[in-house]
Amino acid sequence: MSRLQGYTHAPPLHPNLVLGSLHLLCWFFFHPSAWKHHLRSINLRPDFCLAEINWRQPQPSALKRLLIQGYVILPLLVGGVVGLGLWGLSVSGADMAFGMAVGMAASVAGSLAGGMVVGVAVSLASSFISGIVVGLLFGVMLGTTTLAELGWGLGSAAASVGVLQSFIHPVSLVGINASNVAASVAVSLSPRKSDLIPVSQKLGGAVLGIVLSLSGLWAVAQATTQLLRPGAIPLNTVSFALLGLGMGCFYGIALGWRTQRWRIAIPMCLGLGAFIGTAVGLGLNVNSAVVRGMVIGGGNAALLTTLFALPYVLTESIAGPWIAAIVGTIGSGGVYIIFASLIGGLSLQLTLPISLVCIALGLTMAQWRPILLYPVQILWNQCLYRLDTQRTEHQSSVLRWHTVFWDEFQYLPLVGLDQHLVLALESWAQEGQAAIDFIDRTPQRWAAHQAQVELNIRKLEQCRTIADICQVQKTILGEATEESHLFRICQQISLDVDAALQQRSSYNQRLALSAVLERLDTQRQVIRGDAVYVPRPANNDYRIAGFRTIFQAWHQIIAQQIETLQTETDQNQEIDSPYIIGIPLTGQQALFVGRTDISQRIEQLVRDDRSPALLLYGQRRMGKTSLLNNLGRLLPQTIIPLFVDLQGSASRAQDHTGFLYNLAKAMSAAAKQYRGVQFPPLERSDLAVDPFTQFEEWLDEVGVLLGNRTALLALDEFEVLVGAFEQGRFDESAILGMLRHLIQHRPQFKVLLSGTHTLEAFKSWASYLINLQVVPVSYLTEPEALQLITNPIPEFELQYEPDAVQRVIALTHCHPFLIQLLCAEIIALKNEQGITIRRWATLADVEAAVPQALTSASFFFTDIEQNQVSVDELAILKYMAARGEGNAITASDLNQYLNKPVDSLMRHLRQQDLIQSVDGGYCFQVELIRRWFAKVS
Repeated sequence: MSRLQGYTHAPPLHPNLVLGSLHLLCWFFFHPSAWKHHLRSINLRPDFCLAEINWRQPQPSALKRLLIQGYVILPLLVGGVVGLGLWGLSVSGADMAFGMAVGMAASVAGSLAGGMVVGVAVSLASSFISGIVVGLLFGVMLGTTTLAELGWGLGSAAASVGVLQSFIHPVSLVGINASNVAASVAVSLSPRKSDLIPVSQKLGGAVLGIVLSLSGLWAVAQATTQLLRPGAIPLNTVSFALLGLGMGCFYGIALGWRTQRWRIAIPMCLGLGAFIGTAVGLGLNVNSAVVRGMVIGGGNAALLTTLFALPYVLTESIAGPWIAAIVGTIGSGGVYIIFASLIGGLSLQLTLPISLVCIALGLTMAQWRPILLYPVQILWNQCLYRLDTQRTEHQSSVLRWHTVFWDEFQYLPLVGLDQHLVLALESWAQEGQAAIDFIDRTPQRWAAHQAQVELNIRKLEQCRTIADICQVQKTILGEATEESHLFRICQQISLDVDAALQQRSSYNQRLALSAVLERLDTQRQVIRGDAVYVPRPANNDYRIAGFRTIFQAWHQIIAQQIETLQTETDQNQEIDSPYIIGIPLTGQQALFVGRTDISQRIEQLVRDDRSPALLLYGQRRMGKTSLLNNLGRLLPQTIIPLFVDLQGSASRAQDHTGFLYNLAKAMSAAAKQYRGVQFPPLERSDLAVDPFTQFEEWLDEVGVLLGNRTALLALDEFEVLVGAFEQGRFDESAILGMLRHLIQHRPQFKVLLSGTHTLEAFKSWASYLINLQVVPVSYLTEPEALQLITNPIPEFELQYEPDAVQRVIALTHCHPFLIQLLCAEIIALKNEQGITIRRWATLADVEAAVPQALTSASFFFTDIEQNQVSVDELAILKYMAARGEGNAITASDLNQYLNKPVDSLMRHLRQQDLIQSVDGGYCFQVELIRRWFAKVS
């Protein structure tokens, strides 16, 4: 058997005929999903019956094998079990033969009769159990001696009542519980869903089924009463033939309903019933224990199956399997209530409650059986675990034999399963993961979650190097557990360390790793309980102690990496590059220069009570987000910047509740970060009902806390809201209406939008954000650019000759991103040169760094090419780039080149800060951008 197939609902059937037959029985009672998958492979329903098969066509070998196992091997196993049981009870050889004959006949007759109309699985399961119990019971309590005393033959049944009275009670219980087994299996295997059927239809089906069941019981009661009346009806072959005829009528209706072939079903069943009745009558007069056992076992099984089949088949097609199982049990189990009352002499006041309890137990087998078997299963599972601890990786795990993989009804927690899963994941990763995937869809999913948590902790503990920390975020799986937030912290630290090591310069790597160390120290304080202002983690002392150890070990590894980087830099005498490419600068980074004019303009507008909202507008990579990150140190303490990145969780929320919750969360975090102000808490549950009203009430509380201070709500990348509006996740009028109300009626709050578009691109916004004050963010001033080039941080080691500085300014046009890009490449180039010339940058060094700068920032230039200009504008840029550096081109030349007017195109390119007007013509603003388009044209 494939190792991994054992961890699914489709394990292969054992190839041995005998063991495969027992395997089938386990599927019926414990793992019906496996039976369903097995039949799906041979295109049969799980509740298929023999009457549905077209026997004129060739049948698959799997079906033939199944029928042999069910109708040959299982009855033989019944006989073997009965024989062993009677031998163990020391009964005589004749009684043993009699009991075996009863059990095997009951198994064959019940499985054939039930399999024809009710279902093969139902009949095989119930007939196997009832055959064993009836065989043992008849062999021990009735036997050949008692059978002779019955005086059955061509006489009256009244003479036999005295002998049967002591025997009929256990037989009745066996019959009732055989019906219960059939009902329980039928419910578990039926593909129909009862909850999809209307209540009225269920009630109608129940009434029909009960009427049919009571009709059958009335007929049995009348026949039994007449047979027990002295001299009324002789107990001979004719009377048994008549009884068989009645049973054939009932069975024929069930078969006709199932197959809809009434003309064949009714006559055939009447004839078959008469034949069986005659055979029973004749067999009872044969002086042979085996023959009498066969007719007694087969006759009882046929009666039981007939009385179950008719109400079940009719009701199941109308009301579903549950109602059908109940009425079927009433029909078949009720006949034994009649026997116990009429033959056993017990009153209905005693037999009826006992029988109803038995029926209820049968229908609820899936609920109480797991409790009954739980201790045995726990012991079995522990044995498997002990066995696996002694096996090697080259041997397959025995986890696939665990209860969780073969008893899908077990809902009690299987203690120790999580430990076994961890062992499997560590020793047999493929099998362990297959087990996790399977268990995660079962009632034992808690074990899969706990195992994954334990495995994640072990992976974190196994990190020994900085590379291990970088990689561990790829192997940790997120689970909704008490430790989830701690795993998310570890994943974020891993990501941050990986991002830090991606920095091109040793200086920036050390700077980023130092920031990671600070966050790690904060988390160590949290789980120690030192930081009382932060919510404590889950109350799990064992695992919290594990995370303390992990954080301590990671702290040492990262600190060691910082020391190693510093040592390597000192040894190689490399120039530290402070430049950060493509990532917004934070307030903690000294590299941010200039923009004082913009911050002063923002402060002026914020202080002006008449000023409406602000729009920080500029092209990509102009430093808008870096400016917002640094407002905390650029603005006075009376202004609290509330920076919100709308590319984050706020705009990704699925509804207004999520948006407002994440907006408030980001505002609170910014107030804490920039001014140390703790805003009142706002939980997601607070916004569940009427979210905008609750958010306004929260703003009231924040307003009280602000006092005389002003809160500047800075919404970065505001354009992403347009996508959320178009997708229908947010209502445009609700969100923009809230912002307008904030601007107009809350003077303590100012709103600043930041993006690459003006509101002219979003005309529907104009009615909400009237008289928006635009604050442009463009190129650095030349003094600011000079500082960024020659003195970006204190004690900067690289010096430039004057021509080199001017060349950097000319190539970048003081664009902040391009200055950092080109200067970083210059430092990388100088670090490859000899130590004697390493710290002096020349004009030649600047030119030599340009090709690599264009390659490194291809994402920046490609974005312009593909996302910021039209096809015609792209053609113009390539045409202009081919003219060379500083060469202007006139509008008439461009008109002639495109064979169309270009005024509107050139106007848009100027708005994009890509070209400028010079001497009646146009040229590129930034030489590096021109060189890119010259390269790709």
